[in-house]
Amino acid sequence: HLVTITAPTAGKWLLILNGMWGGGASGQKIIRIMKNGGAIAGEAGPTSGANAHNQNCSVIIDLVGGDVVYIDVYQDSGSPQNFGNASIGEISFSGIRIAT
Repeated sequence: HLVTITAPTAGKWLLILNGMWGGGASGQKIIRIMKNGGAIAGEAGPTSGANAHNQNCSVIIDLVGGDVVYIDVYQDSGSPQNFGNASIGEISFSGIRIAT
């Protein structure tokens, strides 16, 4: 997994994912936030052209201590595509406990 967060304590958590796809290929781009192997949030959209494309999603969810959340990305352009790197923008995946 590109980025993984393990919840240290139980509570209501805000999870935010943001990243940039490199440009130059058409096709669908999908990003998802996963919890213990299942999708809990996501965003999908077609992109095309030479410009980079930003995608983001967020979710508020109850987690227990030890739950593992991570990101999953997919694209179907037919050629390799970057999701986040130094030249197009890094991936940001963060979690903050907002309630017990």
